[in-house]
Amino acid sequence: PLSNCINSGIDTVGVLTQYQPLRLNTHIGIGIPWDLDRNVGGVSVLPPYERSTNSEWYTGTANAIYQNLEYMETYNPDYVL
Repeated sequence: PLSNCINSGIDTVGVLTQYQPLRLNTHIGIGIPWDLDRNVGGVSVLPPYERSTNSEWYTGTANAIYQNLEYMETYNPDYVL
């Protein structure tokens, strides 16, 4: 959960979603309840249909990560959960 990320010092979170994620998107919003509404970092919802180069659904966990490598490389993380 997002609260665990904040309590662990993780302040940049990308949430991979799939198949009609409206409820999850609405729940997360811009991250205010978790203090993730930031100008740098914060929370980003990463649905498969908003890619500029690929508009396909994720075909699995590895594919979801692959489709979001550019997002991850932007932040140069030590770990990806």
